[in-house]
Amino acid sequence: MRKVQLTIDRRPNYYHGQLLLADDFLAEQDYHVNALRRHRLNLHGSGVIRGLEIVRTSDNTIAIRPGYAIDEHGNDILIDQAENLDLAEFGPNDLVRIGLAYEEEQLRQDPENNNRKQCYAVLTAVGAAEESPALLLATIQLDEQGRVRDEAIDYSNTRYARTLLTPGSVTPAALAPELRTGWLRMSPWLRPWTQPPKGEDEIPPAFRVGATEARSPGPREAAEKDKGAAGTMAIPIPPGITKITRFRLAGSLNDGQIVLNLVLGGWNPVTSEHRRDPVVEDTFTGAPFVKTYAISKAAVHPEYSTLALSVRGTLRTSLSLVAVEFAY
Repeated sequence: MRKVQLTIDRRPNYYHGQLLLADDFLAEQDYHVNALRRHRLNLHGSGVIRGLEIVRTSDNTIAIRPGYAIDEHGNDILIDQAENLDLAEFGPNDLVRIGLAYEEEQLRQDPENNNRKQCYAVLTAVGAAEESPALLLATIQLDEQGRVRDEAIDYSNTRYARTLLTPGSVTPAALAPELRTGWLRMSPWLRPWTQPPKGEDEIPPAFRVGATEARSPGPREAAEKDKGAAGTMAIPIPPGITKITRFRLAGSLNDGQIVLNLVLGGWNPVTSEHRRDPVVEDTFTGAPFVKTYAISKAAVHPEYSTLALSVRGTLRTSLSLVAVEFAY
């Protein structure tokens, strides 16, 4: 076996009876500080984590709301209460950059006792031509009188920290419940039937399909021979969906009966056969109607499943909504 050792860092190694000096404690502090900085930068990057929004408080002042950020060196910067910043020194039409920085300094209690470091969050406001080492929170374009306007606060160049995710670590089970299911809503776009129903000789009339509604032929066209209408439509299945949980159909007219069939089709890769599995079958009367069906067993194959709806209204019929609730 061949082994190559690469130095990452050094940390103190204490033992019984060791004489500890200031450098030993400083080395221990540096080790933990550097480890935290590497952790922040590699897992989150630099930028705003939360808060730190800017609000106008007067013509020449702004307030930075509480929040938390990481600078480009991995230092964390916390502001736990709103802080005001005066922009009166800037002139008309100036572009002002608002930044946030981290600073440290020694706090000397007395000449012989220098045992603390003070850490600061530093808010800065600089003009467009000035160089700023701070993390940019926002830019503000002052008006022709040098005043701050709410609509002039711009976050388009603000850097926000990210969270790196291991490939495959986020599955549907990790999502919030409202993100694991959702309704696909459609206007009824029904194609004509191409063959008559079983036991009948004629093909039912086609629905007259508009932008938002499908209707059977009108009274003038139907006269005393109102035969309703029939049609089918394919329903797209969003990527990643594994099951169907509910189906909904709504409309304002139903002078006779509506017969509906929702079918899972496609291909069965195991048997190498066409698939046709009924999901919803119903016949109902009455209008206006909103029919919602709970579906417990409708597994969707991620590659081979299709979904289709067949609707027949025996007399005057209209449909306004076709909706399917899918789940991951």
